[in-house]
Amino acid sequence: MTNHKIVYKPIAPEVVELAQQHGNQRECVLEILTELDGRGHLSTETITDTARALGIPEQQAYGMATFYSMLSLQPRQNVLRVCDGPVCWLRRASNQ
Repeated sequence: MTNHKIVYKPIAPEVVELAQQHGNQRECVLEILTELDGRGHLSTETITDTARALGIPEQQAYGMATFYSMLSLQPRQNVLRVCDGPVCWLRRASNQ
């Protein structure tokens, strides 16, 4: 009988730092993914590291990263986003 030991690579330091800034709270996964996405895009390694740092299933973090259109899994150069949701409409209405 052989014993198998699973060895994971270390979690990226920037992911560990962001998780600690958010108190390692699972509820902050979207905020952390958004901050990491602001640095270019979300790689599969970044998503996996975020899940491991927060102690949540990888599928949950990946599901959030693919569900929200504001997050990008592909590298990009310039992005222009226009908010056309109800919150933005209400904010414009209050400015007039």
